[in-house]
Amino acid sequence: MRAPWSCEVMGGGCEHGCTHPHMCSCPAGQSLHHNKFTCTEDPCAKCTHGCVQQGGEWVCTCPNGYKLGSEGRCVDVDECSEDRTLCSGPGEACENKEGAFECICQEDYDKLDGVCVDSSFCFQCEHYCDEEDGEFVCVCRKGFRIDPNNPNKCEEFCSEEECPAKCVAANQCYCPSGYIDDQRDNGTVCIDIDECEVETQCDHTCLNTFGGYICECPEGFQLVDEHSCKLIEPLQVLSKTHPTLASFQPTMLPSYVKTGSVLGITVFALLCVALLYFLLQKLFKHCTKVQFYSLKREMEIFTLQQVSTETYKRLSHDWQYWNDCHRL
Repeated sequence: MRAPWSCEVMGGGCEHGCTHPHMCSCPAGQSLHHNKFTCTEDPCAKCTHGCVQQGGEWVCTCPNGYKLGSEGRCVDVDECSEDRTLCSGPGEACENKEGAFECICQEDYDKLDGVCVDSSFCFQCEHYCDEEDGEFVCVCRKGFRIDPNNPNKCEEFCSEEECPAKCVAANQCYCPSGYIDDQRDNGTVCIDIDECEVETQCDHTCLNTFGGYICECPEGFQLVDEHSCKLIEPLQVLSKTHPTLASFQPTMLPSYVKTGSVLGITVFALLCVALLYFLLQKLFKHCTKVQFYSLKREMEIFTLQQVSTETYKRLSHDWQYWNDCHRL
């Protein structure tokens, strides 16, 4: 603190001493008063990191990561020992540092985007691995996708209808799966194959995608084994008048056959039988003889008046009906 006047004149007016050029100084444990030349007891003199006034007294304070020790000194806090929940993720370990702590990875684990990953798993990935839903899976670089036959491998993938072909020596060019090569003036390109235009295994709808296709099912069905559609039981639909779900259970009759229709059909059939019976009765009244023949003589039923002169040579395996009016 600057002295009232020069230190060369009466010690600068300082109570305990003056330092060049015009600064008053105080002994240990005291601080310069606001009058700039006297000294008072320093309440924070014993504190290594300062103090604050609480309830009429001065209390030493410590920064984060430290706690107050003896004689106003601040000592490091061992967070790893005091809180066992720190760094409790898979493959993590807590390491204490001065005024802080750090989560490190255990042996055989590597840090990936702030998370410890099992190195033995990621080493299996052809490109690199990433976290998805709490699990680590292999991922591929741009222009590649996971091989459907091996989740650790990557295969070339085209995300457009046309992509340049990958060519090596001797003009040998290769295209990703689901593409066919096309020779052009400026080189070889790979063109997407529309699998839906050729024979597919989809039960219902086929949707072409880049490098493949997807099978889809109509409403009320679910896709199984990626190709077949299976009816969802019970069938649930939404009607316009009743937007709530309605279940339809199978019945013995088709949906288009009603109870009234069945009754009507039955009555109509009975009327047809009665009409046929009436016609036959009327026919028999005009005929004088009726005889049935069969290959088996014991099957002969009855004979009325004059027997027909027709012989058995005209008989066949089927029943024949004769009368004296005409043959039916």
